[in-house]
Amino acid sequence: MTNPSSRSIKFRLALGEYDFLVEYDRGKDNVTVEALSRIEISSSELKEMTSKIESSAYVVTRGRARKKLEQSKRDAEVAPKDAGLDHPGIVQLLKPPVDSVELRPVYEWKFQEIKSGENKKIECKRENI
Repeated sequence: MTNPSSRSIKFRLALGEYDFLVEYDRGKDNVTVEALSRIEISSSELKEMTSKIESSAYVVTRGRARKKLEQSKRDAEVAPKDAGLDHPGIVQLLKPPVDSVELRPVYEWKFQEIKSGENKKIECKRENI
C-alpha cells in the first residue's frame, strides 16, 4: 500500500493475524446484496423497527461515566453523610415537639353501618399520653 490512511493501517493490523482472501464482485454479479437492498418494507413495519431502535439507544460514554464518577467523589468529599444535621432547621425537625396536640378522629363510622345506612357516631375517649 502506498500512502495508506490511518484507518487502513488500523484494519490491516487488526486483520493481520487472520488468513483470508478478499474478492471483488461487481454489483450485477452479487445477487444476494442486490436482493437485500431492494426489499420493500411497509411503513408499519418500519415504524415498529424505528421505535425499537429509539427506545433502546440510551448510551453512556466512558468519558461521561468517568466525569459523573469524579463528580460524585468530589460531592462525597465535600459533604460527608451527616453534614447537614447541624443545620438549625434540621435540628428543629428532629427535636420532639413541645406542648403539641395529637389529632385523632372524634367519630368514626363502621363500614357495615355505613353500608346499612345506620350512621351512628362512636365517640373516642381522649387518652392522656
